[in-house]
Amino acid sequence: MPEDEAQYTPPDSLLQVIDNLARFHREHEKYYSQAPLRQAAELQARSRALKSLADRWSDVEAGEQTSAIAFAGTEDLNAPGLVAESGILFMEGEDEPAELRRLKREVGMIAEDTEQGGAWLAQAMEQAWGIAGSLAAYPALADLLGSGTGSSPMTGSRRVCRLWSRVCCAALSTCWPGSTSLRRRSGPT
Repeated sequence: MPEDEAQYTPPDSLLQVIDNLARFHREHEKYYSQAPLRQAAELQARSRALKSLADRWSDVEAGEQTSAIAFAGTEDLNAPGLVAESGILFMEGEDEPAELRRLKREVGMIAEDTEQGGAWLAQAMEQAWGIAGSLAAYPALADLLGSGTGSSPMTGSRRVCRLWSRVCCAALSTCWPGSTSLRRRSGPT
């Protein structure tokens, strides 16, 4: 191989790393093309339950305990249809339902996981930009950077931009109730 060509041809070790990253991260991307939709549907269901309770409580005044039996459902706290959909059942003489505590805990965990994942991804993306820039020294890898004529719909820099967008969305999610950032500002919940 002529010396000119050798400086433009990436070393085999670099090509092996690129191949490994392409294979595994492509599979990972398949998962993340569906995961946000599933998570959004789950959060929407939890949101509906909380809105249903809020609507009920804004229309009904708290009444006296109507049954001497501690396990009877409360007429004033339970929203119509909500028990069947969410399992949240307020009972006479009981504290907050276990299902509501679990809902709040799960939403808090999602917020915390998203915040941690976003922080990790932001750090990884900073490193990826540096690595992507160093690939520009090899014209044979132009397609990986998105500047070539490759047929892949998500080559190089477009993939980096999409991941960076995910980082920004994860950062926004910390503004929602249950996120650790919000808890730090407003105190323990």
